[in-house]
Amino acid sequence: MSLLDVNKVYSPEEIGMGKGSDSLLPVVSKPVLPELPSPPGSAGDVQGDSSVSVYVRVRPLLEDETKSGVGMMPGMVTSTSDPDNTSATAVKTEKTSIGGFTGVLGTDTNNEMLFKRCFKPQLDTVLAGGTASLFCYGYTGSGKSHTVLGYDGERGLYHLAAGDLLARMEEKYPGEELFLVATACEIYGEQVYDLMGEEKLPATLRTDANGNLCVSGPAVRSELSDVVPEYSAQPDTASLGASAHATIVTRTRGLRCGLVRNIQDLDTVSTSALQLRVVGSSTEHSQSSRSHAVLRMEVMNMET
Repeated sequence: MSLLDVNKVYSPEEIGMGKGSDSLLPVVSKPVLPELPSPPGSAGDVQGDSSVSVYVRVRPLLEDETKSGVGMMPGMVTSTSDPDNTSATAVKTEKTSIGGFTGVLGTDTNNEMLFKRCFKPQLDTVLAGGTASLFCYGYTGSGKSHTVLGYDGERGLYHLAAGDLLARMEEKYPGEELFLVATACEIYGEQVYDLMGEEKLPATLRTDANGNLCVSGPAVRSELSDVVPEYSAQPDTASLGASAHATIVTRTRGLRCGLVRNIQDLDTVSTSALQLRVVGSSTEHSQSSRSHAVLRMEVMNMET
């Protein structure tokens, strides 16, 4: 039997790690692992055919910020990236680089340009019966409300998207009388409010039978006969006294909605949502939002 000194460092030849029969230790060949399958559309492209696109919009400095000596974040890219580059870099310094974005929209980009680049292509999915979502994330004063709702005469992306949808629906489905049904709610702290109407109403978050989180309007109490017409044909229960069943029911309705058939209707909807939101002063303007807004528009006809 061969003995090894644990305090000594041996070379592979000394301990017989070769492939000969006199090896002190067994030889175990390195297994050859199969190549992992690549997800569809991911070969050579980080973005691939993903249904999620992430853009960075760079807000220009305000006049007051410039006067006070505030500057851009070091390394921040301020020019718009090439549309063909789907792995754009937003921040680049000598020590770090933050990239992989679908695109970067520079300081000279307005909402119209942003809509055409980022969201208009997604409306093809809506016209085909699917869903398109727009989510804006950023710190207070970064321009989220300006981008989505618009400000100071500039239309927001939701307005531009609705107008484009109305025109394309009329062109693609003439005579079918399609229109949009819009709802608007606000999440402020732990409270939810319905913004569609002359006054803001409290709403609730509920889970439906499929486990989906839904926003419902306030509970409404009504007579059972208003819900079940057959009950109205029953004899008067007042004479039954305490043995009679209660005839008052409580129902939870959905959010109030507005019909959008043209641009004028859209202006009415936007005015309601904007006026009822919680706002406050920020570095951008005195109407900076203090809440999260959720705007939803659904394509419908009179049959649905």
